Amino acid sequence: MAYLGRLTNGQAGTALSLCWRYENSAQTLEYNVIIDGTFALHGPSLNLAVSCKLGSPCSFTVSGVGVQTSNVVMVIAPGGGSCGSSETMKAAAFGSANPAVADSSGTAYSLGTETLASPGSYMLCWTHALNAGESNDTAEDFRVHLGELSLGGPFSQDLVCVLGKVCAITLSGIGMSTSDSILVTSEGSCGMSGPALVNFTGLLESNPVSPRAGGSAISISYSFGAGSSTATAGIPQSALLCWASSPSASDLSDFRIELGTFVMQGPNQGISAECRLCHYCSVSITGLGLSSSDQILIIEAGGVCGNPSSMQSLNLFSSTGGLQNPPSIGSWTSTSIVYGIGIATVGVPGEYTICWGRSPGSFADYAVTLGTFTLLDRTATSFAGTAWGGCTELVSGADFSTADTAPFRSNAYSDAFEALRSMDNDTSTSWISQAGSCTLQAGSCSAGICGSQSFSSCPSGSCTVSGNVFLVFDLQIERMLCKLQIVNGVVGGGASFGARSLVVEVASASSGPWTEVQEFVLAPACPGSPVAEELSLSTSPMGRFVRLRITEGWGANSVGLAE
Repeated sequence: MAYLGRLTNGQAGTALSLCWRYENSAQTLEYNVIIDGTFALHGPSLNLAVSCKLGSPCSFTVSGVGVQTSNVVMVIAPGGGSCGSSETMKAAAFGSANPAVADSSGTAYSLGTETLASPGSYMLCWTHALNAGESNDTAEDFRVHLGELSLGGPFSQDLVCVLGKVCAITLSGIGMSTSDSILVTSEGSCGMSGPALVNFTGLLESNPVSPRAGGSAISISYSFGAGSSTATAGIPQSALLCWASSPSASDLSDFRIELGTFVMQGPNQGISAECRLCHYCSVSITGLGLSSSDQILIIEAGGVCGNPSSMQSLNLFSSTGGLQNPPSIGSWTSTSIVYGIGIATVGVPGEYTICWGRSPGSFADYAVTLGTFTLLDRTATSFAGTAWGGCTELVSGADFSTADTAPFRSNAYSDAFEALRSMDNDTSTSWISQAGSCTLQAGSCSAGICGSQSFSSCPSGSCTVSGNVFLVFDLQIERMLCKLQIVNGVVGGGASFGARSLVVEVASASSGPWTEVQEFVLAPACPGSPVAEELSLSTSPMGRFVRLRITEGWGANSVGLAE
């Protein structure tokens, strides 16, 4: 008996000849005795090439000689080893259909539908029949390398997008085409027949999404929206990316392949924030995946966020930080941000629109409308000047005026003349300079001048004994100064503490240089009912800082203003 060994490679066929020689020889022509002219080698035709796609049924046919229903094919993962090795494990793909048994014809095999495996080139190993009691988990009995199975589809990929930014994805994979599609769903899994579809204004308004024209079998791109493919409104959320090859237009359950997660970062919209002049102001937002580079911009209500030609920002200032639009971040987490404006001191009361953008470089980057911002009129409280800081209300179409709570304590530029009292709409309290800053005069008109009485006989004294006596107003930005309203000082019922000679000066910086605008002579107040004097300037200078310098008083040893 001659033993030919186990054949694992070669060409199966019939009508083969079995030849003999009396001893072994390397020369095949010397085997010239035919002992069997009808020898047959049963088995499959090798070098089989199979193409399947994730999410679609995978089947193939094996031709050959003497193939039978007992034949079995095992699928081996890419790089998983070689056929016939006990160390080679079957691929974690196709579930119980791997290994696959031939059908009744002995030629057809069905692996079912694979949804979880990675795309790639899988090895197919064949055996004539399984040995009874043997494990089907290794390729030890599958010694014949039948061919290769190319499993097409995309590699897993997550996508993170941001409201107001372009959102697109380029997939890499195997055997992809323009007939593939992506579906974005908020459901917990892919392959549902009626999934909840995710959409935003300007993005995924058509869901599922087809790929762009072009691409290749290994790389193909998708735009999730028309035009700029940018979401300008919608709920920040985490969802699933589901994929399908040539899906049915009417059956969304074809999207069985979970590609990865889809995250839309950004703020929740529809907020309503309000601030009041003279009070601390902040704007809080919530969202998903928020960043320290996120900013808000407050614009006129008629503007459209992201449209620079229609956007006009609100001039909103704080007492210490200057322009606060866009405001800086006070605190930040990935789910909430607080924008701290500080004590709002300058702004036009009214309703505005809040726009949002990530790392904005221009008005166009503030493309998301967050909600409304309302700036309320100031309210004055007793002795609020020092506690609340300065407050300037800018009313559209009206004159620029300083409020009653200007921050004299922080803006008087010399400790010697720091305000002792604040201005708060109560003329019984006043700002007053340090005692001894003016020359005390005998016979002063302490009772004041009321009605039509003349004050020409009232003595006045210099207020430059130890330097200048002044107050400085910070208007936060360069403004045109047209007129002022002054209520002269009354302290303890005495009008002699009022100012007689008051010089108005302006400057662009707190350190000067100061430009004198005009000098005014003020009448002593009527202690019982002090009234405001309106000081109209003969010129209209520009300046951010306004200094009221008092050179003479009405006889007391210090000088002040009631309002």
